[in-house]
Amino acid sequence: MKLSILIPSLEKGGIERSISRISRGLLDKGWDIELLVEKFSNEGTVFFDERVYIKKFNAGSFNQNSNIIFLIFKNMILFFSVLKYLNKSNTDILLVAKNTPLGVLVKKFSSNTFKLVIREPVNPSSASKIQRSFLSRKILNLIKRISYPSANKIIAISYGVKDSLISLLDLSPDSIEVIYNPAADSRIKELANNEVPPEYRKDHHPTVITIGRLTPQKDHMTLIKAFERVLESIDARLLIIGEGQERKKLEKYIQQNKLSDNIKLLGYMSNPWKFLKNSDLFVLSSLWEGFGNVIVEAMYLGVPVVSSDCESGPSEILNGGELGHLFKVGDDVELSEIITSSLSEKERYLDIVNSAQRKSEEYSIETITEQYEAVFSDIIL
Repeated sequence: MKLSILIPSLEKGGIERSISRISRGLLDKGWDIELLVEKFSNEGTVFFDERVYIKKFNAGSFNQNSNIIFLIFKNMILFFSVLKYLNKSNTDILLVAKNTPLGVLVKKFSSNTFKLVIREPVNPSSASKIQRSFLSRKILNLIKRISYPSANKIIAISYGVKDSLISLLDLSPDSIEVIYNPAADSRIKELANNEVPPEYRKDHHPTVITIGRLTPQKDHMTLIKAFERVLESIDARLLIIGEGQERKKLEKYIQQNKLSDNIKLLGYMSNPWKFLKNSDLFVLSSLWEGFGNVIVEAMYLGVPVVSSDCESGPSEILNGGELGHLFKVGDDVELSEIITSSLSEKERYLDIVNSAQRKSEEYSIETITEQYEAVFSDIIL
């Protein structure tokens, strides 16, 4: 069987990492996998197995800040290029990981009889409210409302995402299958055993870590303010791994409040897991998530987890708080109290950590691959 994955922008993010793991699982089961890509970074391609064929399309040198007319023109070029390619392809399934309208249009006008699967990686309700204006939200939701029913199946990466799709787009529950991300990857255990620089070893200071792009969504400022309170009673260290447009804002706050000795912005790391394993506590402070891969990765490596109780993945992963602490979104006071308690009473949480590690096995590549195969088999037969 052949699976084509439409992911026009291939970068160094959670979507790419998840798609790469799903691809690897299907490759091991004998699937033929190809990526349909318009632009990518080297960091994005490195996630993928060398057995994956990458077909690159050239749609012009436009970026997300280009004039809307140019962006429409670019997508028209991309549409005709992908359509021409798939018309000559023996693809059985087109999985759309990004740019759903493009995938739907290609399916509609293609002479090929492949099946269309849409994978929804974000909660469309919470993300659009924060990222977009009222008018752009209405337009985007209208496009989704029109295009999503064209899919043979929609895969939501959490039940929160599924519920949002149903309520926001009036989709049938039967059209949506929930399949979590394959975040428990055995390769990260190998990478986690690598040494970290001596100055970042947790035996020098109690260490808290967060991993994620420096964007408004991740709300690192709430974590930094909470950690500032923690430092009143504990000489700890906070490691922030990730890069993004919020860096200058965060750096300014850290410097102005004389926190540079205790809070380190490490930037993007190709192997964040060695730092994660070497930490006493992982914290996710996001305003919203679709799932929360790094929560599972922390559980898998035996690191205690604290997360904002945001829509829509963290509470599902942590069983409503049984497998890790949940705090109110944006509440730096509550978060500081949880961090202080977690660092001061580590022995108290050992049973929770062990239960969380066992739970993380449910997110293995093998388990999730079987669920994808089941969905694919249902729509092909």
